[in-house]
Amino acid sequence: MLKYVSIFTLCAVPLVLSGCKSKAQIEAEQAALKAEQDKLQGKWKLASRSGDDDEDAPEPNSYYVIEGDIMRFVYLNKDGKEDVFVRQKLALTVDKEPKQLDLTYVDDAGKPITTTDKIRSRGKTKTKTTALKNVAIYQFDGDKLKICISYDEKKRPTDFTAPKGSSRYVLTLEKMK
Repeated sequence: MLKYVSIFTLCAVPLVLSGCKSKAQIEAEQAALKAEQDKLQGKWKLASRSGDDDEDAPEPNSYYVIEGDIMRFVYLNKDGKEDVFVRQKLALTVDKEPKQLDLTYVDDAGKPITTTDKIRSRGKTKTKTTALKNVAIYQFDGDKLKICISYDEKKRPTDFTAPKGSSRYVLTLEKMK
């Protein structure tokens, strides 16, 4: 009996490590992710912004650009040239409802922008480096994209509201032609 248990254990470990997903399941998930990424591509005009801060009005001459997995918030300056205000790398989770989005701040080269904190514990000082990021949910409605973003990466929104004290805001973007 012990001989059969050990053989079963040896056979089960690879299944557990692979997440028990078939090749077809993995391919379907990758296709769904690619389809979502494709829908996000392009220029998006800010139709509205509401939230737990004082930036409720859309900025004139500004828009979002999503290329690949990078989203840029762009202003057109007086000369008509693009000035990038912020860049974020997008990480999508499409198998949740609502769909989830992690937005990691990145520099011009696409490297994460980090913050370093010194933490004192038990008389010792440790340095902790973390990437700056926001967590969000999103949904499409025709040519509109609604995103609810939380400033607190430990509190992902569950709905598309941004009440006072929630540390989040809602963007409604319209696809530019």
